[in-house]
Amino acid sequence: MKRRAICEIPDTFVKQQDSDRNNKIMTQRFDFELITPMLGGDAESWILDSKNPVRGSSIKGQLRFWWRTMQDESDVKSLLFKENQRWGGKISEESKQGTIKSPISIAILTQDNIKTEIIQTNAKGNALGSNCIPNYVLFPVTSKVTSGETIKVISQLHFSLLISFPEKYQQEVMDTLTLWMLFGGVGARTRRGTGSLYCAELMEPFTTKTDIKNWLNQHSSNKIQAKEYARLTGSQLFINDSKKESSAQSVWSSLLNGYGEYRQDRREGQPPFMSRPGRSYWPEPDAIRAITRQSSASHENPVNAENWFPRAAFGLPILTKFSTSGDPTKGQVIHLEPDMADRDKSERYPSPMI
Repeated sequence: MKRRAICEIPDTFVKQQDSDRNNKIMTQRFDFELITPMLGGDAESWILDSKNPVRGSSIKGQLRFWWRTMQDESDVKSLLFKENQRWGGKISEESKQGTIKSPISIAILTQDNIKTEIIQTNAKGNALGSNCIPNYVLFPVTSKVTSGETIKVISQLHFSLLISFPEKYQQEVMDTLTLWMLFGGVGARTRRGTGSLYCAELMEPFTTKTDIKNWLNQHSSNKIQAKEYARLTGSQLFINDSKKESSAQSVWSSLLNGYGEYRQDRREGQPPFMSRPGRSYWPEPDAIRAITRQSSASHENPVNAENWFPRAAFGLPILTKFSTSGDPTKGQVIHLEPDMADRDKSERYPSPMI
C-alpha cells in the first residue's frame, strides 16, 4: 500500500528578503547536560538511538515552538510569515510558489557520556523506571514493556550544539535557547519534564529564582490576548520555595508523583477490600457509564450527577479502562479525544501545563 508523504519538496526556495546584504553571520557553541532522563522521541516512537540520541532537526522544532510563545502577533498569517523568515517554511499556507529557507542552522557536534537504562515493570504490571523516573510519566509505554519490548531511557548525556544565525536575530536566538533550556528539553514527554537540560552559559544571568521570574515577565506582555497559539503572556509560573538542597531528578519526581496522584485521586477502599482503592473522585467514569448506559451492579448509583470531563483541561486524549464486569467495554480502552471540528482534525490537545 502506498504511504502518503508527510511533506513535499518545494519546487523553489525563496531568498530571504534582507535589505542589509552585509548582515554578519554569527556562530556560537553551547554545551548541554541532561538533568532528567530522556525518553525516545525519534522518528519511531519510544525508540532511542543510543549513540546519537539528539538530532538538530528535533531541537529546531522545539526552538520554533518556544520562539512563538514570546510573540505578540494577533494575526496568525502574519505570525506564520514572521516565524518562517527565521525558522523556515512556506511563504503562506495558500502559496505554492516556494519555501523560505531558514537562515538559522543547527548542528550537534558531540554526544558523549551516554548512559542508558531499561524500563522494567512493577508488581501491578505498570512501567517502572529507575533513577527517579515517575511511573506517571511512563504510562504510554506500559503496554510495550509488559508485552516484552525493550524500552530504554537515557539517564546521562552531554552534547554540544553549534548554532549559526544572522546577527540581527542574535537576541531572539539567545532568548529562545534560554526559554527552551528552562522549560523544554529533548526527546518525548518534555511537557512532563523528561529530557530537561542545563547549560552553564545560558544560566549565567540567573542566580536566584526571582531572576527567572523577572526574565519571563520581560519576555511576555498583555498587549494581545491571542488564543490561537501557546504564549507566555497570561501564563502562571509556579516556583518551589523550599530551601532544601535537592537534585533536579528528585524534585521532578516528587512533583510528578504528586500530580499523578491528583489526576488519579480515588476514595478509600471499603470493607472487606480495604487495600483496594475506591471509586474515583473525578466524574469521567460515571459520565461514560451514563452516556453508554452501561454500569456494573456496584456502580449503578453515580457519585457524580453531571456528565462532564474536567481532566480534559490537562490534555487529551484521556484513556479510560474499566475492569468490572458490566461496566462499559470491560477490558478495552475508551479514548476521550478533542472535537475534530473544534480542533482542526487534531487527535490531541497538548497539556497547557509544562
